[in-house]
Amino acid sequence: MADKLIFRVHALRRMFEPGIAVDEVRAALDTGETIEQYLEDTPYPSRLVLGRRHAASARCSGGERGARGVDCHRRLQARPDVVGGGLPKEKNVKCAICKAGETRPGKTALTLERGSMVLVYRGVPAEMFTNCGEAYVGEEASARILIAAEEAGAAGVQVDVREFVATPA
Repeated sequence: MADKLIFRVHALRRMFEPGIAVDEVRAALDTGETIEQYLEDTPYPSRLVLGRRHAASARCSGGERGARGVDCHRRLQARPDVVGGGLPKEKNVKCAICKAGETRPGKTALTLERGSMVLVYRGVPAEMFTNCGEAYVGEEASARILIAAEEAGAAGVQVDVREFVATPA
């Protein structure tokens, strides 16, 4: 089964500013050149990847040290230690912010800004670190939010607050 990506809320904010889509991050991680590896990064080891975007170089990271803040973490969807589709429940998984290691499913708010446009998505499903509240959003929700935000921008929206609606199963 294909790897899934999970994104820090910070990464989604940084991806929206220049219009980087989830598919572009996946393509860079799958086919890009690994420039450097950061094996000690938390909650997962990461790597700096050089990928191509519209025939120009772009950098993204499989971890916390990404240029443009495109920090995402790869994991296998079918891993037996993944609880509820979230972050793996391993002893060594630590939050990048508080260094604690326990997550729980929850919901977060995500604010995206580009120029004078401000969009707020409330009720976004995420894995939340229990100590500090740092949120990691799954690939499907991330992609849906970024696509909807691009559509809002194209429609001329300047300020909007939206409730995230899960797709029916």
